[in-house]
Amino acid sequence: MLFQSFQSRPGNLWRRKHRNLLKCFDMSLKTLVLQLYRGKKSQINFLTFFVLNAKVLESVTLGITTRNNNEKFLAKQRRKLELENRVSRDAQFHFRTGSCVRSSYDIKHIGDLDLTDPFAHM
Repeated sequence: MLFQSFQSRPGNLWRRKHRNLLKCFDMSLKTLVLQLYRGKKSQINFLTFFVLNAKVLESVTLGITTRNNNEKFLAKQRRKLELENRVSRDAQFHFRTGSCVRSSYDIKHIGDLDLTDPFAHM
């Protein structure tokens, strides 16, 4: 099946590079998880490709740092990821903090380094 659900912009190299992969296959991806999402252009291009093409997508979980857990950052990312144009209308998008990946911004006290189960947060 040929996907024609988006218009490729000249600056989106990832979409142009991989558009030929979609000529015969329907995208059946249901779950997508990025553990360290920072809103970089390459991450946005990668995710937008699936947002605009994965028809049965159910859940996208993006791990963000505590610093980025604010309405300004989240609203900007929702807009950049073109969530309002997603082909799977039932897909849920979750921005989560608390992954096992930590920056110095997240660590305020030596006790913050003690995690019983570092994988329980994602």
